[in-house]
Amino acid sequence: MAGAGKIGTWFRSARDKRATPPDARTHSVAPSTPFSNLVVSEFGFLVSDYGFERVDHPDYPAGQFLEYRREPITIGFGWYKGEINVDFSVSLEFSAEHKVFRPYLSRTFSLSEIALRQDRDAFASWAARPGAGEFITSLAKAKPYLAECARIMKQYCVSILRGDLTMLEHITAERRG
Repeated sequence: MAGAGKIGTWFRSARDKRATPPDARTHSVAPSTPFSNLVVSEFGFLVSDYGFERVDHPDYPAGQFLEYRREPITIGFGWYKGEINVDFSVSLEFSAEHKVFRPYLSRTFSLSEIALRQDRDAFASWAARPGAGEFITSLAKAKPYLAECARIMKQYCVSILRGDLTMLEHITAERRG
């Protein structure tokens, strides 16, 4: 599915989230690209509700890229060659001594992988849209896709956003066979 999306992020404890005012968890500069503006408008809840920090990458060499981080998860949003990827990644430092996540195994999980694992129709409303399989080549096409990804994330990723990595551990164990 074109533009099916991937995700990545780092977590702090919920106690840290409440102790730090939302403005201190985001960079004080405005998002650097129109794509970043769209991501921030749809995924601001990651900062306000879950304590993630926004990290903009204005000089990213290939396409456009923005991250939200809260140890040990990073959620990455990339737009390149007509596809938007939303990925969750587990930090290398966290995985170094973890019983399931390992430094040389994939620690990246797409939003679609996480959502479809729970409901094979998770992207059905997006897939039913006219032109859903087309490349996302404009901000006008990116906006509804990001809005749908935000809805899906809110529906299927709450436990991960709260810091429970059990589902990601299960996916990793299954990948190893």
